[in-house]
Amino acid sequence: KVLPNMTLAPPMQHLIVQLDCVDPESKKFIPVSTLVATPAASDDFVIGRKEFKALEEVDVECALALRYEANGRRGVLCFIEPTPLRRDRLMEALTILRIACH
Repeated sequence: KVLPNMTLAPPMQHLIVQLDCVDPESKKFIPVSTLVATPAASDDFVIGRKEFKALEEVDVECALALRYEANGRRGVLCFIEPTPLRRDRLMEALTILRIACH
């Protein structure tokens, strides 16, 4: 687990996710129009990963999968929120952002 930093690049076209605050190379510039957020427990790719299988049950319930496409490559990030409600709020916010910026 790492504590990522998420920001929105003007003019709201890219979500910037920095996975490591020390390493500037860890920044991902993700086109907002490609974001798809779902509960991680319902994402086939995520649930097959050993890292996800190692999570405690409480973290599984709070995990969000964020699928995206950047530079012609597809990817998925997994975020663990403190509660299922906070996971749902993040999912809603990312969905609204994608729709508003499309």
